[in-house]
Amino acid sequence: PIFVELTKSEGEPEPGWEVAEGVWQRGKDIVPFEGKEQLARLIAAADVFISDYHNSELAELGANPDDLSAKYPKLVCLQISGYGRDSVREKDAWSEVLVWAHLGFYQRQAGTREGPKMPTFPAGSYATAFNSLTAIRTALHVRNATGRGQVVETSISDGLASQQGMMWYWSELDSAPDTPINISKGGM
Repeated sequence: PIFVELTKSEGEPEPGWEVAEGVWQRGKDIVPFEGKEQLARLIAAADVFISDYHNSELAELGANPDDLSAKYPKLVCLQISGYGRDSVREKDAWSEVLVWAHLGFYQRQAGTREGPKMPTFPAGSYATAFNSLTAIRTALHVRNATGRGQVVETSISDGLASQQGMMWYWSELDSAPDTPINISKGGM
């Protein structure tokens, strides 16, 4: 498939990551963004269009996913956002750090002191990447079966929510922290 990725990142590798970037970017034709006309040509030839732009920014570029889906019925469009493309916070500036704070997850992290606690791992971005791949692959599978593409989405908020289940658990028979876990008798 041909993927068009419209993202706000500068595309420069982190220092010392040149080898990894070479692997991650293999098979991609990375072209500088030249404007709406170029983007329209790229999308017309694409199987998948991925963006992390706000709805208003996509509309300015003539790349609103719903309009693209109507114009190119086989195109799969993935929109990644902070809170969801139909959220009341859709227009808000977002990053993983801001989404963590907005959802109150800094206060809820396990640790040896009172919150807020900043995580050392970007769990939201990690899970959002898996959600994105799942959405794209599923939409491509459906397109192969039906001949129709579709608009799919995920958000950092969705990614964070999918990771929190591992931290928010409760059991009537929960064992004390110094008790060995015995699943057959209940407990975590």
